[in-house]
Amino acid sequence: MEKRPRPWAQLSAGRSPRGAAWRFAAIVGGLVATSVISVACGGGGSADANPDSPPDQDMLDDGQSTGPVLATANGEFLFRPDSKMTEAATLDRVAGGTALALAWNPSEAKTALRPGMKVLFFGRATQCDNSRQGPLDSFDDARLLDVAQRTGMAAQAVPATLRWTPVGTVDRCTGEAPWLGGDAAAFLSPDDEHGGVALLTTTGAREDGSKPFFDTFTADGQDGAGTNNYLQVGIVSFRMNPSATTALKPWAGGKPARVQSTQTLGTATVEGGNGQLVQAKQQIGLSFLNRQCFAERRSSPCQLQYILTTAIVRRGVQDWSEVGWFRRANVLFDPVQGGIAVMDGRIGTSGTDTVDAEHRLPLWSSQGSATQHGTFSARTFDVTISFEQFQNALKIIAARKHGVPLASVDAARMVEFWGGGWNDTSQWVLLSTDVGQEVYNPDTAFRAELGGGFRHLYVGQQ
Repeated sequence: MEKRPRPWAQLSAGRSPRGAAWRFAAIVGGLVATSVISVACGGGGSADANPDSPPDQDMLDDGQSTGPVLATANGEFLFRPDSKMTEAATLDRVAGGTALALAWNPSEAKTALRPGMKVLFFGRATQCDNSRQGPLDSFDDARLLDVAQRTGMAAQAVPATLRWTPVGTVDRCTGEAPWLGGDAAAFLSPDDEHGGVALLTTTGAREDGSKPFFDTFTADGQDGAGTNNYLQVGIVSFRMNPSATTALKPWAGGKPARVQSTQTLGTATVEGGNGQLVQAKQQIGLSFLNRQCFAERRSSPCQLQYILTTAIVRRGVQDWSEVGWFRRANVLFDPVQGGIAVMDGRIGTSGTDTVDAEHRLPLWSSQGSATQHGTFSARTFDVTISFEQFQNALKIIAARKHGVPLASVDAARMVEFWGGGWNDTSQWVLLSTDVGQEVYNPDTAFRAELGGGFRHLYVGQQ
């Protein structure tokens, strides 16, 4: 069987993989992303309503959205860097937060779980205690130009406070590590026309052969048991307050939920080295929470996460139409997060649905760019999820959890797992959304990296 690296499921909620599940339950529990309507077929619930697009259809993708103008009058979430974001302090109240969170391997609840914007990195820092949260710091102009070139993102008048890279500290690291920094990086360009957020996820030996300060986790993973081994992740996350009266209800009023992001990929390096599997991904994450389920204090996680792949490259893969697991979405249950379900899959060309691998039920629809397999500039990924498609996901998850055929999942089983509000659009709220990058690289001598970014991120209604 083909080896497949475990996707970074934790991206969807913007939380630290280690210990995230119990923290989420304790904090959120205590407080209390779609279908073009399927341009071609209405985004219904029957199997194979709109099959996967044939491989040659990807050649017709121009990278533009075919959907309507974004709705912004009903509390939708829209993050678009502009000239007003001139200092880090201007980001403190994004997504209802009180302070911008910056960290590598975040382990403190106030960093990972409080509402607001977060710039986070996950990986192994040289000669440091990686079980403890580390800080990010700025970098100089020469490094800024290098990161801009590698990510393909404009760096217009980026102040020092809007540049971030993992660094060592005296209390967490030994040897010379407290004075080291890099190599992963991010910056926000505060420009009305070309602004955006850049992310550089870089692993393995540097160009001069030296070892990086910040690299992938080893074979032992982040927890010593192999979880997230050989992975490094960079993420810009926006966590909401699900109990707020203004919480976004994407399906309220019967409209489909919608997520849109214009993204760029300037570097995607996976070929070379000693032949081991190397893979890199850029993706959009979404997490939805059912408030009634939490209020009923059910043992189930009461939330569903999505990972929508905007770009994926893998050593040795040239024709992704021949990669079976990639063609359809997969359902994962993340043990690190207490069994939270994750719908992980590609985005098709405009007018097509992505279906699940087992039942061929449509889960989301595209009205923009399809998933890419190389570098690109300013492509708009635009996905809708009708409530019927969302219910398909809920039923698939319930069937897997109950260990029964999908046809046996009736209303009683849905209530048992998702609570009495499972089919109530007013109970489902947006918990978080993010844009992230991950690199899987077990070859420490090989430089594998992904450099990209996004101009905007939107979650709302169609």
